[in-house]
Amino acid sequence: MPYAQNIQDFVNQYSALQAIGNTPLVKLDLPWDIGNSCIHAKFEQLNPGGSIKDRPVLRMLAEAVISGKLKQGKTILDATSGNAGIAYAMVGAILGFPVELVMPENASEERK
Repeated sequence: MPYAQNIQDFVNQYSALQAIGNTPLVKLDLPWDIGNSCIHAKFEQLNPGGSIKDRPVLRMLAEAVISGKLKQGKTILDATSGNAGIAYAMVGAILGFPVELVMPENASEERK
């Protein structure tokens, strides 16, 4: 695993991770007048995993690797039934970590 002192240095070592968070800011055209104001929104669905969850998962895993808490040979484990699981699987694969995802017992039938 390459050495990095901060999150951006870490991300820059993996080209596949650089797309996370690099989403466009989109001006919203609203059907009503808001005066001289305008509203913009980040288009998070263009993250590689398709959701806003890519950002926090990348940050958590990068911080864990940089701090030495997550080392090669360890497995990433999380309880999720949604987009965070997709992000863990994606980032874990890029970094070379096995990922085990478990579903909480209280997950809805639709998620099971």
